[in-house]
Amino acid sequence: MPNTNFMKQLFYLLLFFLWPLNGYAQHLDTSRYVILPFNIFDYRENFPKNSIKVELNENDIIKAEKLVYKCINEYNIKQEVVFNKLHLKNPQVKREYFVIDLRKYKQQFIVVMTPKGEKVVWINFFCCQWSNWKKQLVSVKDGGNCFFNLKINLTKNKYYDLMVNGDA
Repeated sequence: MPNTNFMKQLFYLLLFFLWPLNGYAQHLDTSRYVILPFNIFDYRENFPKNSIKVELNENDIIKAEKLVYKCINEYNIKQEVVFNKLHLKNPQVKREYFVIDLRKYKQQFIVVMTPKGEKVVWINFFCCQWSNWKKQLVSVKDGGNCFFNLKINLTKNKYYDLMVNGDA
């Protein structure tokens, strides 16, 4: 018999993270994201060689955001398990250091067309104030889950390469 307390927690966790998807397309918050220009010399480690700049439209952004929510939901479910184990041993441990609440983040998009003809978006997330974030890529070492990034392949409708920063 499954642990009913665990099942209840899982239900509320999923509800909490999936609720923002309800009507998401109608509420795209343009103050929370920017599309930065692709420059192969600055971002070559993030994309396949010979990738080229391509436009990103509103439908692409909505599709990418839905995949982001799916990715982060899966990440948070795993992190919730880790948090619960550590919290039992040390009640001072804070949940916010383990799970990601996407409502707290701004996003920087860089989009390319790969040599295979696939539209790929690299999305950089951060949860702190950054004065020049709409013009310059936010990049830090460490910083915990306040900083993370991932890739979205819009052509294949999949996400990959989630990278959450560590703590110093």
